[in-house]
Amino acid sequence: MKGKKIDLQAIKSSPYTTAVILGLIIALVIAAIAFLVSDIIKTKEEIVQVRISYQENLKEIAILEELRAQSEKAEQQLEIYKGILPDDLGDVYILQEDVIATCNNFGLELSTIEVAQVPAQTQETTFVFNAKGTFENIHSYMSYISTLEQIHRFDAISLVKSGDMYEATISLTILSQNGAEGVLGAVIDAQTAA
Repeated sequence: MKGKKIDLQAIKSSPYTTAVILGLIIALVIAAIAFLVSDIIKTKEEIVQVRISYQENLKEIAILEELRAQSEKAEQQLEIYKGILPDDLGDVYILQEDVIATCNNFGLELSTIEVAQVPAQTQETTFVFNAKGTFENIHSYMSYISTLEQIHRFDAISLVKSGDMYEATISLTILSQNGAEGVLGAVIDAQTAA
């Protein structure tokens, strides 16, 4: 029994073969286009994330520069008041001015601020203050302070909603082992590192 010869010419000229080849080519083109489109979308999303990160970094840099300027201003004011303030309250004055400046920079409106604990052997100063702002402002403020946790800690916080705004009562303790200059230097170093 002789085997039948395969007619390659008939297969090549067959409309089914042409349809299969065209189908494969179309599928490959569609797959290539889908891959390119997904790659473009992924690249676009990465660019958007980089832009958002860049804008956040610019905002953070502006806040830090403003805080540094206000800390320097507080130091200058302390020099003026040195003859009036008791020596052990100089650090407290500087720290209080820094708390006020930081709240202002995060859009919080301070209604009261008082010193609940004056530095003793622990060199801890505790401020209790009432601030009003949006939830986002309060959250941003607390997130920022949390990055300085080596010298700051929150002892207590309470939030009360008032319309679209929130009223926060915050107890913030600041460690000042080296006095005002050491604290401000540490704050500036931590801000520069961030």
